Amino acid sequence: MTIWNWRAAAAALMVAVLAGCQSEAGRGGKLESDTAGREVKTLSSWEFLKGDSREEVGAVMKAAAWEPVKVPHTWNNLDGEDGGNNFAKIACWYRTGLEVTPEMLSKRVVIRFAGANRRAELFVNGRSAGRHVGGFGAFAFDVTSLLHAGENALAVRVSNEADKESPPLSADFTFFGGIYRKVEVMVLDPLHVSAMDFASSGVRVRASEISDASAKVSVRTLVKNDSANGTPALVAVDVRDASGNSVAHAEAPALVGAGQTEAVENALTVDQPHLWNGRKDPYLYSVVVQVKRDGRGVDEVTQPLGIRTFAIDKEKGFMLNGQPYHLHGVNMHQDWIDEGWAISDEQLDEDMAFVKEIGATCIRLAHYQHHPHFYDLCDRAGIVVWTEVPVVNSITSNEAFTQHAEQQERELIRQNWNHPSVCFWSMGNEVGTGGGNPTKLFTEMNAIAHEEDPTRMTTLAFAGKGREWPGITDTWGKNRYFGWYSGEFADLPRFLQGEGSEAMSEYGAGSSVFFHSEHPVRMDHTEEYQCLFHEAYWPALKAKSSIWGTYIWVLFDFAADQRKEGDHAGRNDKGLVTYDRKTRKDAFYYYKANWTDEPMVHINSSRFTVRGLERIAVKVYANVPEVELVVNGESVGKRSGENCVFLWDSVGLKEGENKVVARGVKEGKVVEDSCVWTYRVGAPMEVYEGQDETMREELKKGPPRAPKGDRSIPAGTVGK
Repeated sequence: MTIWNWRAAAAALMVAVLAGCQSEAGRGGKLESDTAGREVKTLSSWEFLKGDSREEVGAVMKAAAWEPVKVPHTWNNLDGEDGGNNFAKIACWYRTGLEVTPEMLSKRVVIRFAGANRRAELFVNGRSAGRHVGGFGAFAFDVTSLLHAGENALAVRVSNEADKESPPLSADFTFFGGIYRKVEVMVLDPLHVSAMDFASSGVRVRASEISDASAKVSVRTLVKNDSANGTPALVAVDVRDASGNSVAHAEAPALVGAGQTEAVENALTVDQPHLWNGRKDPYLYSVVVQVKRDGRGVDEVTQPLGIRTFAIDKEKGFMLNGQPYHLHGVNMHQDWIDEGWAISDEQLDEDMAFVKEIGATCIRLAHYQHHPHFYDLCDRAGIVVWTEVPVVNSITSNEAFTQHAEQQERELIRQNWNHPSVCFWSMGNEVGTGGGNPTKLFTEMNAIAHEEDPTRMTTLAFAGKGREWPGITDTWGKNRYFGWYSGEFADLPRFLQGEGSEAMSEYGAGSSVFFHSEHPVRMDHTEEYQCLFHEAYWPALKAKSSIWGTYIWVLFDFAADQRKEGDHAGRNDKGLVTYDRKTRKDAFYYYKANWTDEPMVHINSSRFTVRGLERIAVKVYANVPEVELVVNGESVGKRSGENCVFLWDSVGLKEGENKVVARGVKEGKVVEDSCVWTYRVGAPMEVYEGQDETMREELKKGPPRAPKGDRSIPAGTVGK
């Protein structure tokens, strides 16, 4: 039988088995009030059972191998990053207890999951509360009718097993299984803002007719009445500035029928609006929606409001609030080393700190809906967001696949509607023709996106011949890797000559901080080659004004368990920052120099500590007018830079240690960087260290290089 056919048998067992084995850690005590009229509790303490049996359900449920875990949690945190493409794609169980008071039973109790990959079913006291398919959007179940006063047993079966019915079918990243985002219990008054609209906030905020004098703000609230009688309600909306002061207020009455949901509209005007203006000024208002019954507030929801306009001009590129605003940024996955997708808000804060430090103005959240906290961070930081549906690489003609793709699209849009940072809904990435009809699927998805949200643009990311479907979405981006997977750097400007208004949605090259070469070549994974790649790309992209956005692949190294390259199997190393977030690669500083104004100087190849040449080329990235290089206390000259690159062609080293200092001045501020290089006669021209066991075995076959028969060295390579 299939893994889902025995649900009824499992449900029957759950009452008997779980009632006696709820985790004490899962009993959270009293619920704490989150907003007026609603109470919210995070369920973080669970017990976990890895795997289950397709035949012996009873044996599984009676197993003694349950272990305490904290949610967020994944069972693939280690096997999903170690290479071999053999991470566990299985079904597992989570369980916990929930204390329910008689008062709670007079209200509505909703359990909301922020994310579980990829199929999940919730059981409450042995009965199924609902199922969800899709690994990235939030989902919620109203469990009121399944509860009783006292201790209740919650159990969740989660599976990351492959299927042909839901995207993504395949992708170049690990699909971590588990309840990897937080779980909340919401206790709501029978009259409340709906929590069941694709697990969204139930509130949609839209600003229009924006001018210096005023902006119109419409607020649509879904009010749900779960009582036995029709109920008069009043929906009060307050727009507050960043200091918490009310700047607009409106109220609208509604009569909500028993068991019905009513959409209530409020119209407001904000005078002299303070615009959300990207990184220059990411000003945020808040919209507080309160549902009242008999004059008393029974529910309240707060959502962000950023008042802005945006568009794409075919010649000027991206326009924010009527002015050209250059979008240059990064792609990002959501995993951390040894933790997979089960990460905290604090770790996401660290990720955003890197985004801000490098000077990015935009981000592409690849290739799926990301953690809700990160969208909040983008709002606050002024980062323009391209966010994506997980339709990646391949599709099928299976009707269930289409339904699940469209379901995840609606989840993405409804759950992120109110984020001013989001400007682009992407329908997918690098989809080919095998197994389905991309034109049909994307045409349908594009129509849904515009039906759901007529205010934003739709987009797609293309990967080349046989994987491009222009003209369906409002705009699109192209993923290009000239000089990495094939071709050479000179192919990029030739390619750009024929391109119109679009984005460069991916470009990048891999590197290890342990790999270095005096003569870098394509796909050797040295830091030196990664730098040459980006030095060739950025000036060409910057000069093409019709390219409305550029997105480096990728900000952080990430898990791709099927890969075998660089210093670690199971890793894509195209990041500008290492997987553990501890080291910024040299290429990170190239973009920091080009994208930020804060004075900086960085010496390249400082980790290439032992050199076998008496005279070497020295490269410095800096955003100061002039850099002086000092070796062993003596100046070897000052240089001006081009695109923030400063070069000294032939710098002499003495045998032994050499102290090198690069120094510049900007606006009266002195900045410098230093390193020590050891010149040792006969030292190797190439260094490949820091490899795990798998990659050490690969290195015995020879140094990392481009595929056999294609070892071209792009123009501009140092030490030809």
